[in-house]
Amino acid sequence: MSNETENVALVKRFWEALKQRDFDAVGAFMADDGHYVDVPVKDVDEGARGPAETAARLRLGLAPLAGYELHDGNIAASGDFVITEHSETRRGRRARRSRCPSPPSWRSATARSTGGGTTWT
Repeated sequence: MSNETENVALVKRFWEALKQRDFDAVGAFMADDGHYVDVPVKDVDEGARGPAETAARLRLGLAPLAGYELHDGNIAASGDFVITEHSETRRGRRARRSRCPSPPSWRSATARSTGGGTTWT
């Protein structure tokens, strides 16, 4: 398996864990110095660092939802970098439903292997 193929498989496992709202599994993809940030708030929030903060950040935002669906999109890989597109459907407790088709700058997740871990930025 090529490095790109392995990296794409890793990213797909990350998204699958997020689809399942398995926040601890998602956090486990992070290196200790990995940085997770929600792009829409990147200028006002510094994001989370490492596995535990990443899991807590995602749990805070997604666990209270009545429903959460993650829709796959395109994947492009070059060496250690993988970029994915996705959209999300979130359902609130009051039967409100919204689909978030992420704009290109928000839809990207980049993985960089860092010795035995992965850094998501």
